Amino acid sequence: MGGVQKSPVKWEIKEEFESVVWLTNEKEDIVYEWHVLSDSILGLPLPLITITACPNKKNPVKRKAIVISSRIHPGESVASFVFNGFFKFLLSNEAKHLRWLFVFKLIPVQNPDGVV
Repeated sequence: MGGVQKSPVKWEIKEEFESVVWLTNEKEDIVYEWHVLSDSILGLPLPLITITACPNKKNPVKRKAIVISSRIHPGESVASFVFNGFFKFLLSNEAKHLRWLFVFKLIPVQNPDGVV
């Protein structure tokens, strides 16, 4: 009873999204980063996913960022389906131009304690 216990499901979200990234055909063109902004009170991760196109290291270009967040309230289960669809779209060939124009910052679960 010495504090909050960490959940064993902590990285299930990360594994789910990374499996989608590796299934895409154009992964060489995609920059995919996963960061944990912080942990919730119950010890669950508050993830931040970054998706964009490969930057030109010799001539970096500043791009505007688009932030998409989901699952703030427990009753918003449909938001997970919308978020997953948008995530998969960003990894598709159809979104290649968008990845070159913008940096996408995605927060799949803003309130992990209320959602799990």
